[in-house]
Amino acid sequence: MAQTTMTRGGANGSVVEGPIETFSNPEKYPRLVKYADPVQKPAREIVGREKELQQMMASLNRPELSNILLIAPPGSGKLLPLDTPIPTPDGWTTMGELAPGDMVLGQDGKPTKVSYVSEVEDTPELYELYFSDGSTQIACADHQWCVNDWSGDSGDSVSRVMTTQEMVDAGMWSDDEDEPRYTIDHAKALDLPAVDLPLDAFTCGVSLAFADKVMECRIPSRYLRASYEQRVDLLKGLMQTRGRIFEYTSAYAFSFTHEAFGEDVYELVRTLGIYTEFNSSDDSDNKDELLFDTSLRLYRDDDPALSLPVCVQGIPDGESSVLDWYGALAITDIQPVATQPGRCIQVDNADHMYLCGRSFIPTHNTALVQAAKMYDVDRMYIELDLSRMIANLNNENEMAERLKGVFDEAEQYAKHEGQEIVIFMDEFHQVVQLSAAAVEALKPVLAASGTRGILVIAATTFEEYHEYIAPNQPLDERLQRINLDPADKDMTIRILRGMAERYEVADQFYDNRLFELMYEWTNRYIPRSTQPRKSIRLLDAMIGWHRYTGEMMTEKLLAQMLQQQTGMDLAFTVDGDKIKENLDAKVFSQDAATSVLSRRLQLAVADLNDKSRPMFSALFTGSTGTGKSQVISSLLPVYTQDGSTALKRMGDIEVGDYVFDREGAPTQVTGVFPQGKLDVYRVTFTDGRTVDVNDEHLWTVYTKSQREMKHAGYDVIPTTVTTRELIDRGVVRMYPGDTREHLKFFVPANGAVQWPEQDLAVDPYVLGLFIGNGCLTTRELQFSSNDEYTVQRIADSFGVFYEKRGGSSYSWKFPTGDFYSFGRNKLVHTADVFGVDAQGLIGCKSSNRRIPEKYLHASIDQRWRLVRGLFDTDGTIAATGGSFNVSYSTFSKGLAEDVRDLLFSLGVSNSLKVYTRTRTKDDGTEYEMVEYIVRVKVGNEDKAQFFELPRKREIAERAVVATSGRERVKKFDMVGIKSIEALGYQDEMQCIMVDNPEHLYQTGEFIVTHNTEMTKQLAEILFGDQTGRLIRFDMTEFALESSLPTFKTELTQKVADMGHAVILFDEIEKANPVITRLLLQILDDGRMRDDHGRQVSFLNCYIIITTNAGSEVYKTIARYNADDQGSAEAIREYEKVIRASIMSVSSGFPPELLGRLDAIVPFQPLSRTTQRKIVKKKMLDLRNQVYERHGVKVRFDSRVLDYITEDKVDVETDAGGARAAVRLLNDEVATEIAMFLNRHRHVKTLQVSVQGTMRNEDKTMLKSKAKIVVREALGVDE
Repeated sequence: MAQTTMTRGGANGSVVEGPIETFSNPEKYPRLVKYADPVQKPAREIVGREKELQQMMASLNRPELSNILLIAPPGSGKLLPLDTPIPTPDGWTTMGELAPGDMVLGQDGKPTKVSYVSEVEDTPELYELYFSDGSTQIACADHQWCVNDWSGDSGDSVSRVMTTQEMVDAGMWSDDEDEPRYTIDHAKALDLPAVDLPLDAFTCGVSLAFADKVMECRIPSRYLRASYEQRVDLLKGLMQTRGRIFEYTSAYAFSFTHEAFGEDVYELVRTLGIYTEFNSSDDSDNKDELLFDTSLRLYRDDDPALSLPVCVQGIPDGESSVLDWYGALAITDIQPVATQPGRCIQVDNADHMYLCGRSFIPTHNTALVQAAKMYDVDRMYIELDLSRMIANLNNENEMAERLKGVFDEAEQYAKHEGQEIVIFMDEFHQVVQLSAAAVEALKPVLAASGTRGILVIAATTFEEYHEYIAPNQPLDERLQRINLDPADKDMTIRILRGMAERYEVADQFYDNRLFELMYEWTNRYIPRSTQPRKSIRLLDAMIGWHRYTGEMMTEKLLAQMLQQQTGMDLAFTVDGDKIKENLDAKVFSQDAATSVLSRRLQLAVADLNDKSRPMFSALFTGSTGTGKSQVISSLLPVYTQDGSTALKRMGDIEVGDYVFDREGAPTQVTGVFPQGKLDVYRVTFTDGRTVDVNDEHLWTVYTKSQREMKHAGYDVIPTTVTTRELIDRGVVRMYPGDTREHLKFFVPANGAVQWPEQDLAVDPYVLGLFIGNGCLTTRELQFSSNDEYTVQRIADSFGVFYEKRGGSSYSWKFPTGDFYSFGRNKLVHTADVFGVDAQGLIGCKSSNRRIPEKYLHASIDQRWRLVRGLFDTDGTIAATGGSFNVSYSTFSKGLAEDVRDLLFSLGVSNSLKVYTRTRTKDDGTEYEMVEYIVRVKVGNEDKAQFFELPRKREIAERAVVATSGRERVKKFDMVGIKSIEALGYQDEMQCIMVDNPEHLYQTGEFIVTHNTEMTKQLAEILFGDQTGRLIRFDMTEFALESSLPTFKTELTQKVADMGHAVILFDEIEKANPVITRLLLQILDDGRMRDDHGRQVSFLNCYIIITTNAGSEVYKTIARYNADDQGSAEAIREYEKVIRASIMSVSSGFPPELLGRLDAIVPFQPLSRTTQRKIVKKKMLDLRNQVYERHGVKVRFDSRVLDYITEDKVDVETDAGGARAAVRLLNDEVATEIAMFLNRHRHVKTLQVSVQGTMRNEDKTMLKSKAKIVVREALGVDE
């Protein structure tokens, strides 16, 4: 290295400059020459680090342990945005996709390896640079550029490395303001090897140029990354077809038709190291053209047919300046832009340069120096370039050898020159990451630092220190740790005042008040950036505005500049006295809710809230408009510990009773809410079951596509809908040419109901056998069967013998083993067996038999044994046509129904078929018998459990083998909804709430059944904007634990970008518990770390959480205590029930959240009268809007209001909310008006009316036949 001017500082911190002799002998110090550089002069004055400087100087003067580890927060570095295009030897990539080992292109045009890629960081200060060729590049304020500075008087440029911010501070134009001050040298032509091309490059160029005239085409990437000679031939082919040459110059123009093709040609020219830019063309056949200047010979004067046409007029007017810069790109402007994520890289070449952007702009690589910028005069300071040391490593031992060689040469130099060397190693953690051997090589060097003439200053971040360095205790103990904490308030103010003095505006700051506001406001509204950087940026913007407009440095200007950077309007103030008044003006009849909100918000408005937590947090509770109302006569399966009661009427259900959830487990009833008389709808399923409910009843359903996805193995979340929504959407679909009805909705099948075990006198299996084949009309017990296995099972169960009756081959009797006095065997009597639990079976013929109720409601195991007894006798499994169908046959209608209920209670889907059989008596007369066949719907793998009889069970097991490997396997885990019928009458109904996360329970026949407006107004009151400062999360999207990373990323990104906002977490009980725990951290600490370990502040956020927990309570209030004023009277009556409902396990609401929230805000359900008032106001607003915009008057028929609030009423309106009605007004009424206006532009008055009968006018109607009609009004205008 030659003579270099370096910065030195004395022990007192003074900074001096002077020449020193660096390593001038590459043969003597080869590694120092290759891997080390002098430490450069500080770019700015060091302010506020006097204490750390003294610590550092004292450490350097220690006799033994004189090594330093500087630990600081991560800075933004020399980052480029993640979407920055990066040219590669094979094409293009982006900064965000780069990884160590990837190949990019250096300024010399040669491929170079990426040796290091930083973590993704946000760039608090981003600028967009504009270049003379029309291209732009976004980079951070600290990004380094190798520029030519033309500001000197000599007319020559000075080459230097400058940051984006330094260029902005120094000014962009020369002193006479007519020439750009900075230029960047063009990248050299890409130096790439020749490639095999399917068509030679010249011919390809000719063909593509012609093709562009008539169609869109692109230059293949293989040609754009071919060798230099191949790319020149390609350009010649293009130019010979559609190129021009300007007379007496070396300037060319290429014409093109399609923009994408022009961009490809632009890239081609740039890869040849030629300056070019776009120019609009006056030629109607060509859209645009490219201008460029080059010494390349692109014409063929030896062949006139291929010579380029000469452009006699020369370079177009106004374009001469374009080609003045053909040797370099001029930077014409730099403008601040919004922040975005970015990263930086290190490349393996000598000048640390690589190409970026579509213009192949050379940009400087990372060379961070976070500290150690003041030096004493007695020591020499050098910086190790780790990127060069890392380059081309074969293994970690080689890194150790290089590092040891550097320190050996440094020690040699120190002894020879008699001067200590301080070696600065930035990004020190990279050494630890890359090479354990290098760390071991460093330890003895660090241990002997005071005696070898070598001192080490290493630098890293807090996070990387704890991850990589602190765990290595011997290494950590050899370094004196100095923390460079973020600037505090006093330090930041000192820096800001020094900056104001430097730029000659200090006289406008009479005290520190404005500086203090800068510090406070930037901490509050720019939480992601660090001090003093963000305060400096704000003051810099103020100075720029002051210079341009002359506006004084005031609080008003400060607020304006902050709004430009953050979008936050600080001029907007909140009037605490009017919060409730403003809320009441926008949110109808919610006095209780607005009172709680406005009272609690007073603390935040007065700035007296807890500064360690979010500004405010509240839970919004209220009616969701949903219910599970059934007629009170419906029978529900219930659980009692002793099994004494198995079914109860819905009307008899009480709080504390146990019903069964979807899986069949007992779940407690936590709320019972009578609903009064409501319209009754009968829902019929494909298996014949029916349920009578109201139109608000909730159903958890899968659509046809969801069902198919679930059966394909995907994790599908079902949809919750009401009966009314199912009716409106239709439950079946018809296709042209197909007479079949295709089902649209399916409910999940129920699990086996877990009734307790019963004390049964007869083995359920044996009872099933006798119901099927027993003779129960005789005094003595008899059984008919060809399968001796079943007879044996009966005898074993009773502990008796068995023998055939007379000469029969299939009729059996059961001797007890005792004898009468006259010597005959005693037989088992029917009454002795069935007289206790099944007395009703005695004397029954086969057509009248039923299953005793006690057996129907026994335990799961007992019921399955009963099933096997039934199916071993009258059940069949038929192996026909490749199918193995299981069914049960009986001539007793009651028994068929019992078997179906038995199977349903076990979660087995089934259907019933009825056949009429004609029989002939002995006397020849015919008679009819009705046969009932219950068909079981289960997979082949489950069919064996229906049989104990070996011959039948063997067939069932064979079914599994015979059908294995089939691609299409039927599943029976859902039941389709076949129809919904309005019964035309009303009945008493009741809704219950159960202690189950799904809120589902099994109803009769074992069928499974199931407030954001205030937030918007709150955002408008606090920020003057309903949506711009409202961040909403639908927590139903985060029901799975796997959604945690997505939720955390989205939440931290949105809050980091807009740290002063209202955050709405809607329906919190739907979120996974791991996400709830994340919210606990926010409410407790007001902070959270993002994906990159950076803290995101929630301290300036207003957090609103909504829940549907307790909705059944609010529904009852809506039914019986709806309040037109929204007073708290009704709420107080139910307050304990509401809180208990929210806290219950079944609500799904995490109870631990309640203790962290500032307030619970209850929303009183609205009466129907209040809802009509709301809709009438919206109709008036719509009428005024139409008149203001179109000059057209609108008249509404009186039935329109009924149509919206009565005929089309749904769950939300009926339960106390008006959102659905307002949405209907917009969807049907406003849309119809808009369509009419678009067709009839000269109408002066419109009439809006209802055509057809409304559902509320005829209760027997399943669907409304009414619709909105808009027509021109005739007669006198209103």
